[in-house]
Amino acid sequence: METLNPNPNPPVVDGPDAMLLHHRGHLRHAFDVESTSDAKDAKTDAKTRVKTAVTAYYPLQFDALRGASIADGDEGFAASLSEVAKWDGGAKGGKSGSLFGKTEDDRFIVKQLTRVELNAFLGDFGPSYFKHIRESLPHEGGTGEGITTATTCLARIVGAYRVSVGEGVDEVSIDFVVIENIFNRRNVTSPEWRTYDLKGSLRARYNNDDDAGDMDDDCPRHSAHTGIEPGTDNRSARAVLLDENLQSKIATDPVLCSLESKFALDAILARDTAFLANEGVMDYSLLAGIDRGTDELVVGVIDYLRLYTWDKQLETYVKFTGVLGGGVAAEPTVISPVQYRRRFRKAMARYFVVVPS
Repeated sequence: METLNPNPNPPVVDGPDAMLLHHRGHLRHAFDVESTSDAKDAKTDAKTRVKTAVTAYYPLQFDALRGASIADGDEGFAASLSEVAKWDGGAKGGKSGSLFGKTEDDRFIVKQLTRVELNAFLGDFGPSYFKHIRESLPHEGGTGEGITTATTCLARIVGAYRVSVGEGVDEVSIDFVVIENIFNRRNVTSPEWRTYDLKGSLRARYNNDDDAGDMDDDCPRHSAHTGIEPGTDNRSARAVLLDENLQSKIATDPVLCSLESKFALDAILARDTAFLANEGVMDYSLLAGIDRGTDELVVGVIDYLRLYTWDKQLETYVKFTGVLGGGVAAEPTVISPVQYRRRFRKAMARYFVVVPS
């Protein structure tokens, strides 16, 4: 095995504060594996061996993050990643066509990164993300029972990697992140309450359930973050519904929270969305479900690596001004991060209400 480290003497910082390091060196581990095909080398008659290289992005920061947020640390993390299944027929990856996987133990989601998302994460967003997560951890830090009480709703990214197979012109690479599954060990699926992907918009945000397989980017048949296996017969129990679906439901069956829980949720979402707006992020979602075992509302902010890039700004301008004809749109599909945050927070406040006294 070949190990390449651009900084053989990285700074030593103990505990969660290592997330705040500005060191961006990446670890690259190269090793040979036998091909799964029956092909053999013509000269040696030996099985073909393929060179595989794994690059860990932000290794120091992610190591500190996992140590502060995963109870069984890197040992448990590695054990989970040893068995990852591709989601064939599950998450479609939206317009980007990203691939998704899920660990067999249901703990983590693996999501392919687009080039734009990778560049954003390796740029200014990455260090800002680690700082935000560090500030969301309990002040006492440490490990054990108290490590899960973080003051953030972001579904935490706990690792980022590139896997390259082959060499030279034959090399094929894929970049991906590993994200915590917020519904792990949660009983959130039932015919009465499904999971919801909420953006705060009512524009084309209705999932017709039976036709879910034919919906577009905003209407996934299965969410990449639900932890729900495809292939079951009960379609209504596995479909991920959207804003208009929830709005129809809460008209007669509202989602009620205690005053304390509602105040905490609003405060955390205010902080998270302020961070995302400051970083130029938009189009994120709140994934929501109700745990029928504990009667708890389970939520997490997902898909927050989409920056408001120049092409999205142009799309907003064209749709809002009607430059290409058709009149001025009432609400563009793509809006600025500040506008998106404002609309998102207003909608979440409307979707989840306090129990009447």
